[in-house]
Amino acid sequence: VGMYFLARRFKVNAFIATLLMVVSPAFLVNSHLIMIDVPGIALWIVAMAFFIKGVDDNRLIYLAAASLAMSLAIFTYYQDLSLLPLALLYLVLYRKLNARTIITLAAPVILFLAFVSAHFAYYGQPPNFTYTFGQPMDLHSIIVRIRGTIVLLGGALFFPAAMLAIFSRIRWINIAAFGVLVISVVWSTVYYLKGSFASDVFLLLPWMMAIGVMLLLFVMRRFVKAAPLAIAGTGGRDDIILCFWFLGIFFYNCILLPYPSTRYLIPLIPPLAIFAS
Repeated sequence: VGMYFLARRFKVNAFIATLLMVVSPAFLVNSHLIMIDVPGIALWIVAMAFFIKGVDDNRLIYLAAASLAMSLAIFTYYQDLSLLPLALLYLVLYRKLNARTIITLAAPVILFLAFVSAHFAYYGQPPNFTYTFGQPMDLHSIIVRIRGTIVLLGGALFFPAAMLAIFSRIRWINIAAFGVLVISVVWSTVYYLKGSFASDVFLLLPWMMAIGVMLLLFVMRRFVKAAPLAIAGTGGRDDIILCFWFLGIFFYNCILLPYPSTRYLIPLIPPLAIFAS
């Protein structure tokens, strides 16, 4: 329901966007697991839907519901801390910073800081916000995580054939993706001949890498085109919000999380579904 109203706010086909969300392979697989990822993204979507509605209509009841949903989301799933800068960006872009909206964001921050203080007082240390503690943070390790995250973008968020049909509209992006495909085929062949890759990895990885690059370039292009319009105040603000949502999740998956995983990428599905609709 939250996804439907969020998509309608961004002026796309709400039914298609919601359908893409619920049939996403990443969402379908994780919805059967006893993990916090699906409840986390559910609260994220509800919080953003209430927040944007409350800000746009200046309705206190929606802002209060958004503040409650944000608080629940953050305590459920630390990744949902990303809601706060995203919501703040929305306020700045739409010039909606006022006492009501600031209090809306301040309430979950205060509650979370209280939790951190209590945790520190009891355990002598703050909560572990990132699983990269003790993980290698050298350039090579980060590149490996970026590569793995791009592969999952191309193979797990939506069905690859559907993504090719939806996002392969820009010629230079197609050329770049084809170049990545060729390089990935050569790289996969070498590792397959060395016995490091199984047959399925050898066959699928190059396509998933190429489609992942296509998605990333598609979103970055939307961001670059929208930024001047947003700065000039003539449009592009919705695209900035969606691109910031997508790229923010992508980059913290590459830096703050220890390894690429489909469940960590579930928060990427809503903005991508809206773009695809």
